[in-house]
Order: sequence, then C-alpha cells, then structure tokens
Amino acid sequence: MAVKMIVVFSDSQLVVNQMRDSYQARDNKMTTYLNKTKELQSNFDEFTINQVPRGENNHADALANLGYKKLCCLTKGQSAGIWKLQVDCSSNTRGSGLRLVLTSPQGDVIEQAIQCGFKATNNEAEYEAMIAGLGLAKDMEVKRIVVFSDSQLVVNQMQGSYQARDNKMTASLKKTKELQSDFDEFTINLVPRGENNHAYALANLGSSSHTTDSKTIPVVYLQWPAV
Repeated sequence: MAVKMIVVFSDSQLVVNQMRDSYQARDNKMTTYLNKTKELQSNFDEFTINQVPRGENNHADALANLGYKKLCCLTKGQSAGIWKLQVDCSSNTRGSGLRLVLTSPQGDVIEQAIQCGFKATNNEAEYEAMIAGLGLAKDMEVKRIVVFSDSQLVVNQMQGSYQARDNKMTASLKKTKELQSDFDEFTINLVPRGENNHAYALANLGSSSHTTDSKTIPVVYLQWPAV
C-alpha cells in the first residue's frame, strides 16, 4: 500500500518549526536529520506537520514503548535459557545493511533489519550488527547466549585467535567485549554463509530502500556507528 497523503503530529516545537522552515538547523547533526526527513517528505503528494501538546500525544508515547513491551513479554520466563543470535551484514549500491535474528529458548524469533547512514567495511558492519544484537539481548535481561556469524575475522578476534590491527576494529572489538561481559554464558561460532541465510536476507532488506516481502520486518535507520 503506497501512502501519498499524510499528517504528522509531534510535540517537539523545534522539530515542527524546522520542518516548516520557520527555524533553521544550527548544527551538523540536526541538519542531517532535517535533510533526511525532508527527503522522505518528498515521497508524499501531500504532507502536513502539526505540533501538539505532550499530553495530547499519549498514543504515540504508548506506541514508542510497545516494541519494548512486546520484547519483554517474549523474555518472560525464558531469560534463564540459552538464546541464539544470528548476525550478518550486506553492502550494495544503495548502502549498508545489518541484520540480526534473536531466537528465544522456546523458539520465539525477533528480527531486526538496520539501514546504515554511514560507510563501513563488511567486518566493521558485522561488529555493528553484533553490538546491536547483544545490546538488545542485554536489555531483555538475557544471561546465556550463543552468537552465530559468518565473518571469520570477527569470530576469531572475539575468540582471541586474531588481533585487531587498526583503531576502528580495536574500538569495535572492545565495545563488543564489554557487552560480552554482561552475560553469564557467551559463545560465538563461525557459520558458513549458506547456513546464515535468515540473517543474510534481513541484511539485504536493511541495505535496500524497499521490499516486496509480505511479512512486516521493522527496519531501523542507524545514523552513526556504535564506536
């Protein structure tokens, strides 16, 4: 379904006025956000944005917490078991995409595709996906996890067999190791690309601007790298 007419409600006076061109964005980060939002606005035949008081935006506030509440429901009674995290990345002319598939001990699956707003090598992107996935598992109070990745370099660095040889990879490895320490049990395994196809498909979704898949997969836009 292609939406062509939309009205947006926000309780941020600054954002609303910047979108209406009443205020200017005065720093690089806000300018980037404004430009990206304007690009998306151009896809609609009719676009209106209105400011509402915070108390009148409680439906949106509820939706903002809905995803986390759903995850908490999945976690309830399962956090003590062993969870599985599959991560992968993909790069093409449209950009870089990350994907993660988090599976509970009872088989409940949480899928996430992430579109990157920055350039990254495949191994850097693999770390970004792992950091996102482990961060999600940590928030859900998961204590035992097995990670699957098809990046030999990343897996061996995490296992201590390889050393990180540049500043970016060193920082990514350090960040991931910090997250690893939050788990009582942590294992990482190398899998052939063909055995990681679920996460690979999500990675392609994240690096693409559209999909014809009838299943709804949330796609998150990641503006900045984790490190």
